Amino acid sequence: MARGSDRGPRLGAAGNAARSRPRVWLRAAKPLVFILFAVILVLGSVNVISKSRWADFHWYYWAGGRVFTGADLYTYVLDGYIYPPFFAVAMYPLSLLPRTAAAAIWYVGNVVSLVVLFGVTYYLLVNPARALAPWAAEQWRRVKRGKIDSVVIITFVATAPFWALNLQLGQINMYLWALAVLAAYFDRRGKTIIAGLFLGCACAIKLAPALIFLYFLFRRRYAVVAVAVFTAALLFLAPAAVTGWGRNAELLREWEWRVVRAGIVEDFVYRVEGNQSLGAFVYRGCQFLGLCPAEEPLDVVAAKPVIRFVTAAAVAPLFVLGFLRRRLSPAGPDEARGVMVDNLYFSLTVTAAALISPFAWDAHYVVLVVPFMAAAYTLKTFAGRRALRVVVIALLSGGVLLSVVTSNLWGAAVASAAYHYRGVAAAAILVYAAVLLLLLELRFGPGRRVAPPGRPGYEAT
Repeated sequence: MARGSDRGPRLGAAGNAARSRPRVWLRAAKPLVFILFAVILVLGSVNVISKSRWADFHWYYWAGGRVFTGADLYTYVLDGYIYPPFFAVAMYPLSLLPRTAAAAIWYVGNVVSLVVLFGVTYYLLVNPARALAPWAAEQWRRVKRGKIDSVVIITFVATAPFWALNLQLGQINMYLWALAVLAAYFDRRGKTIIAGLFLGCACAIKLAPALIFLYFLFRRRYAVVAVAVFTAALLFLAPAAVTGWGRNAELLREWEWRVVRAGIVEDFVYRVEGNQSLGAFVYRGCQFLGLCPAEEPLDVVAAKPVIRFVTAAAVAPLFVLGFLRRRLSPAGPDEARGVMVDNLYFSLTVTAAALISPFAWDAHYVVLVVPFMAAAYTLKTFAGRRALRVVVIALLSGGVLLSVVTSNLWGAAVASAAYHYRGVAAAAILVYAAVLLLLLELRFGPGRRVAPPGRPGYEAT
C-alpha cells in the first residue's frame, strides 16, 4: 500500500508537467508571433508610404506647396487636386517637410483614423453606458487576452479591399468618415458643439457627407446641424486670413467652376472609367441594355432621366423612414431595439451619401465599414424572420465577393471587367439593400433580441 500510495503522487506530478508543456510553448511563442507581426507591419508600412507619396497624397502635398505661390491649383478634370482651398492651406506645414516624411505622418494619421472608424462604429452599436475612452481601454484589455468580437473581425476582413486601398493611395476618406462617426458619438453623448464641429469639418472637405444632415435633422438635433454649417462656412473663409481675400475668392471660384460644377453638372463624369458612383452604375447599365445611343454626349443625355430616378429612389427611404420615425420607450427591451434602428438609419445615410455622389472612386467606399458592421451586429444580436436573414446574408456576401473581384486578387482581366461594369458600386448597392431590409424588419417587423440585455441597448461581448 505504501508503494502504491507513493506511486500515485509521482504519476500525478508527471501528468501535471505534461499538461504544462503546451502552456510553456505558448508563452514562448507569443514573443515570436509579436516580433513577426511587428516586422510585417513595419515592412508593409514602408511599402505603403513609398507608394502613397506619389499617389493621391502627392496632390495634397503639391497643393500645400503651391497655395501661397499664386499658381493655379485646379484643372478642368476630376483629377489632381480637387478639394477646397482651406485644405490646401492646412497641408502647407506638411509640404515644408521632405515628401517621404510628410507621407509617413499622413499614413500614421490614416491608421489612427481607421482605428477610430472601427472603434467608434462598434461603440455606437454596443451602446455602453460609459464614455468612449474608458470603454476603449477595457476593449483593449480584452484584445490582449485574445477576445475580439467576431463582428469586428468579419467587418475587418470583408472591407479590407477598401481600407487597404485608402492606405496605399494615401487617400483622405478614412479621415473624413472617422470625423462623421465621431460626430454621431459626440451627439449621442450630448456634446452638441463638438458634434457639429466634427460634422462641419467632414462636410467641408467633401460635399457628399452633407446628406448626414438628414440623420441629425430627423433626430431633431438642429443645433448640431447649425454648428456644422457655421463650421463649414468658417473653413471656406478662413484661408483669407493668410492668403488675402482676393486670392481666397479666386481659388473658391476655380474650385466651384472646375471641380464642383464639373462633378454635378457636366455629363462626362458618368463616362469616366474610374467612377463607381450610383449614377455611373446606372449609366453603364443603360449602355448594357441598349438604352443609350452610341453617340456622345447623347448617350449620357438619354441615361440622365434614369439616373435621376434611381438616385431619388435611393434617397427616398431616408426621408420616408425619417418622417415615420417614432420614439421608442426610453427604458426596457425597446431601448435596445431603438438604438439599433438609430444605428441602421445612420448606416443607411452614410452609404447613400457615398453612392449618390456624382463621382466616387472605389477608395471612397471605405465608409462601408459602418453599414457592414451594423448589419453583421444586427444579425448577431436580433432574431428576425429566417428568410429575411438568409437574404441579408446573401446580399452582404455578394457585396464582399464583388469588392474582392475588383481588387485584382482574381487577376487583372477579371478585375478590369468587374470595374468596367461598376462592380464596386454594385457592392455598395447590395450592402445598402441589406441594411434597408434589416431596418424595415426592426422598425416594423416582429424581430426580437437574441442576447439578454444587461443594460438596454448594451451587448456584452
